[in-house]
Amino acid sequence: MSSQQYSGKAIVSHGPHKQGKWRIEDITLRPIAETELVIEVIASGICHTDIHFGDQEAGNVGVFYPRVLGHEGAGYVKAVGSKVTVAQPGDPVLLSFASCSKCHSCNTGHPAYCTDFNGLNFFGGNDFVLSSSVSSDASDVKHDIGGRFFGQSSFANVTIASERSVVNVKGLIKDKEELKLFAPLGCGIQTGSGTIATVAGATEEDAVAVLGLGG
Repeated sequence: MSSQQYSGKAIVSHGPHKQGKWRIEDITLRPIAETELVIEVIASGICHTDIHFGDQEAGNVGVFYPRVLGHEGAGYVKAVGSKVTVAQPGDPVLLSFASCSKCHSCNTGHPAYCTDFNGLNFFGGNDFVLSSSVSSDASDVKHDIGGRFFGQSSFANVTIASERSVVNVKGLIKDKEELKLFAPLGCGIQTGSGTIATVAGATEEDAVAVLGLGG
């Protein structure tokens, strides 16, 4: 496990968004494990799932606070664990959902149907970052913040990502501005394209209607 720590800012959810309990805070990442990466996030899409999990009372399934949400991240690798093979520091990457790599679905090329998908992506854990905040008596207080939402928690300018959540796009993306545009591939675009191409089976011969606003 790497002992180096990184600091930045994140949108930390302390309760439902509709109650005004999201705020930007300074954070410090914990040391990364051997299969994790530190990512400098330059853009993140916003999915309905982020709003869903951040607009409910704690205690509902998969809902706890404080935590950092976000799961359509794009950025550059800052550091890698000792067993990471997908990327090196400086590589541009896109972030997506986490999967276990061990179950039948993962081993047959269908990680979106991972048997531990809910546990890995929705529940995360309070082992991700420490936030330095100021209490009412003006003394610094650090408290654990949940992360690893969809293996990434991309509502931050620096985050820890699971190796299975990282897609290296080195050689495919021409510059930083283009990388930003592809952030919604982490969820919205792949979900939408999968619906059209796989579920509906649409071809070049078909006409389709896309409804709603989003990625």
